[in-house]
Amino acid sequence: DVAARLGREGFAFADVALEARPDTAGAPYVDVTVRVRRGDAFVLGSPLAEGTRSAPEVVRRLALWTEGEPFDPVRIRQGLARLRRTGYFDEAVWEGTWRDPTRNVLYPALRLPDARASTVGGILGYDTEAAGGARVTGFLDVRLLNLRGSARDLEFNYDGRTGNEREARLRYVEPWIWTLPLGARWEGSFLQQDTVFQEWQQDLTVFRDLNTYS
Repeated sequence: DVAARLGREGFAFADVALEARPDTAGAPYVDVTVRVRRGDAFVLGSPLAEGTRSAPEVVRRLALWTEGEPFDPVRIRQGLARLRRTGYFDEAVWEGTWRDPTRNVLYPALRLPDARASTVGGILGYDTEAAGGARVTGFLDVRLLNLRGSARDLEFNYDGRTGNEREARLRYVEPWIWTLPLGARWEGSFLQQDTVFQEWQQDLTVFRDLNTYS
């Protein structure tokens, strides 16, 4: 049991020695001494993901894993829960672990089929009698998530109504600024009512690790 527990905790190189000896009181029993020497811990390597266009580095950062940290199955399960919460994958399953035969490195093998989360829809028209620049009518809704497996999101909404009324909104998420664990979300909107009222708004939010719960 001790060896199995150490293995589960990432110390698979533990040495276990058993020593049997007669009972010290002379009873017809055998005393067993167990000596366990814990070996070097395995460390976590980059995930091996199947079914996704996301790069291993993106998967690792979404799961909040640090390459080279001590291997811990609890951390693996927590990371899988975070990957499921992103909405980028239909499922997140840990299928096993590959060990580097020359180093104490374990690489978690994951099944991460990409979800069909991106959508494009709408109906647009062109009003040839409209005054000014309000000739495009209708609505458009574009939702592009996890662009090219980079965890970047882009959303655009347009609603062009009659009577020179139109509204547009653009949102963009940059998950990590350079190599920092900080990301940013920019949102801009435009509203026009009749020909006398126009409103522009911008909002910038800085967050850490895509607001993933730790």
